[in-house]
Amino acid sequence: MFLRVTALAALVLAPSQALAKWNEARTNHFIIYSQQQPEALRAYATGLERFDSAVRAVRQMKDPPPTSTSRLTLYTLRDWEDVSEITGIDGIAGVYLGRVSGPVSFANSQPKRDRWDLDGRTVFFHEYLHHLMLQDATAAYPTWMVEGYAEFFAPAKLLQDGSVEFGEPPHYRGAWLRLLRGMSIPDMLGGIYNQTTDQEWLSQYSTGWLLAHYLAFEPTRRGQTSKYVDLIQKGVPALDAAKQSFGDLKQLEKDLNNYRGRDTLPTRIIPASMIKVGPVEVRALRDDEEAILPVRMKLEAQMENSATARSVAGAARSAAKNFPQSELVMEVLAQAELQGKRYEEASTAADRALALNPKAFKPLIYKGRARMEIAKQDPKSADWKAIRAWFAKANRQDLNSPEPLMYYYQTFLEEGVTPPAQAVDGLLFAVELVPQDDDLRLMAVRQLVRDGDLANAKDLFAPIAYSPHFPKEKRRNLEIMDKLKAGDGKAALAMLDEDEKRRQKAKR
Repeated sequence: MFLRVTALAALVLAPSQALAKWNEARTNHFIIYSQQQPEALRAYATGLERFDSAVRAVRQMKDPPPTSTSRLTLYTLRDWEDVSEITGIDGIAGVYLGRVSGPVSFANSQPKRDRWDLDGRTVFFHEYLHHLMLQDATAAYPTWMVEGYAEFFAPAKLLQDGSVEFGEPPHYRGAWLRLLRGMSIPDMLGGIYNQTTDQEWLSQYSTGWLLAHYLAFEPTRRGQTSKYVDLIQKGVPALDAAKQSFGDLKQLEKDLNNYRGRDTLPTRIIPASMIKVGPVEVRALRDDEEAILPVRMKLEAQMENSATARSVAGAARSAAKNFPQSELVMEVLAQAELQGKRYEEASTAADRALALNPKAFKPLIYKGRARMEIAKQDPKSADWKAIRAWFAKANRQDLNSPEPLMYYYQTFLEEGVTPPAQAVDGLLFAVELVPQDDDLRLMAVRQLVRDGDLANAKDLFAPIAYSPHFPKEKRRNLEIMDKLKAGDGKAALAMLDEDEKRRQKAKR
């Protein structure tokens, strides 16, 4: 369901939204755009920071100082229908997109009506847990852990005294929690997905939640989950790792059923004294920012859809006429033209943004990308040195941004020459900076396989092989992982290259 230019204008001018001013909240971990009133937005942002801090306390995660690319951008919309309209995905209440240009999420701001309701904040908490887990660039978490632990943390209660409570059942799962039908414990722990039905797949959310809860609170099982994950990282097959860590899996299944039958289940409260929120800055958007925001949202939500980009570029051009001195409007116009495959227009828009601010970061990226695409269309006249200079300049502007590092590396592939060690090192550093981007990760995996570094390629590929969000590709990815484990780099690279060609063809 694509939003055309006329529909976009309707979105901007709809009475329910036209009266509500857009505001921005900026914290250590989030940049939030919302039509909530400033104080309501401040409270909302504070709640997200409390959740982040509490999760880090439970998981014993580090919390490094924020960088220009580490914050997650969150757009909170009116309801799930708005989320579906913006993202082009029917029937979703929220979505998380981890990418090299910066992590982005969309969520609705509807409050919970009752304990059975799935509200926008709970959806965001679930997706944000994925974001935090994916920050570990090497850990390969089996599907049941990825979804089970997301369900464990998602129903978090932000208590009045400033503390945060975890362990409440995800009541919005309804019958799934009561029935708990689906995959057997050995199959789930072993990542065995042969002929998996939809019901069995979904059980990894419900049974996965119960298992995560049980292992977190049962004293006799303490340390078993860590051992299980550690063994998987060392290359032990998941089923063998489960048997070595949890013992008799039939007994584990019996213990889990007994645990489910308890009248009450324990929870854990992280006291306010352990929670750090940090500064929360709230401001109203300027007129130019507000005018271009619907275009930004559509482009961020549907980056792979060139038709969407072309449809909203008209709105971006209109905004450019109204705000000719707005660097941001010119930047978004360049992004729209680039995603719409109008590369000369994108290059011109980037020039206009850079004329307003020669040190603007994103326009440097868009300029380089546009010239790279033009070079691909006319290789004989390509000036790859000049193209790389745009990304090198962007890198100097922000040493902690992965984007220029990735595109600098990519220029060598597009030119058809071997990337130098400097470019490869930059690519691998980019993965460290934003491990959530699967395309970036796959690019690095393929390079490591070409270099014969199968051990690191296997570690880097593992999170994709175990990813819960692409069940159709699951078997294929596990086959590639088997090739890497067996030391058959040639076969693994052939499969990876074939998959990459298929992905690029689908983007056209």
